[in-house]
Amino acid sequence: MDSKNILTISIDTFSILHPSAAISNKAYRRYTFIRAFGITALLILILIGVAGAAPFAYVTNLGDYDQRGYYYDTNYNGTLPTHNVAVIDTATNNVTARVPVEGWPRDIAVNPAGTKVYVATPGFGPTISVIDIATNKVSATVNVGGYPMQVAVNPAGTKVYVTDRDSTNISVIDTATNTLMEQINVGMITRNVVIRPDGKKIYVTNIFNNTTSVIDAITNKVTTTISVGDSPYEVEWHLMEIRFT
Repeated sequence: MDSKNILTISIDTFSILHPSAAISNKAYRRYTFIRAFGITALLILILIGVAGAAPFAYVTNLGDYDQRGYYYDTNYNGTLPTHNVAVIDTATNNVTARVPVEGWPRDIAVNPAGTKVYVATPGFGPTISVIDIATNKVSATVNVGGYPMQVAVNPAGTKVYVTDRDSTNISVIDTATNTLMEQINVGMITRNVVIRPDGKKIYVTNIFNNTTSVIDAITNKVTTTISVGDSPYEVEWHLMEIRFT
C-alpha cells in the first residue's frame, strides 16, 4: 500500500474503508516543515494539540537542532541545555511561565481534570515528567525506559499511555501513584497512541511492523492487530472512524 495514503478504519469491523491521498500529502508537508525549521514549527504543532486545555496552552521546547544531531534550548547559556515547557495564557497569548524538565521534551498531554500535564522527556532520562498545573512545577517523574515518544491520558484520568521508539512496548502509568503499572508488547517502534472516547480501547501505531495494535484498556492485552500500510505514523479519531497516516 502506498505510504502516502491516509486510511480510514471502521471501529466496529476494523476494516479499511477508504484511503485519501489528499489529506496525507498535507500531513507529509507538515512533517517536512518541522524537520526543516525545527523549534518554531514544533511549537505550532504542539500548541494546536493541547490548546484545548484553556485557559492555558502548554508548549514543549526542544531547542535548535545542530549538525551533530543534538537538541539545545534556544536560551542555551553555554553550560547545559535548559529544556522546558512554556505555559501560554490563551487570553493574552503571553508566556506566563517556563517549567524546566529533564531530557528533550516532546509530546504532551493534559488530564481531563485540568490539574496535571504529562510530558514525554527522552534523552538524559527516559521519563514522563508530571507537571502540577496549580504550581507550574514538576511534581513527579516516572521512568519508562527506552525513548518515550507520545503520551495519552484516558478519559477517567487514571492512566497514561506512552509509546516507545526504541522497543516493542507501550507503557501504562498509574496516575494516582505516578508509577509504571505495566508494559504492553505491541510492535516495533511504537509511535502514536489514541484512546477511544469511552476509554475502553487504545490504538497504537507500530512503524516497523506496518500495523496498528488495538488494546483492551481493562485487561491491557492486545485484542486485534491491523495491517494498515507502510510505516504508520499518526492515528486520530473522526466521529465513528479511526484515521491513520
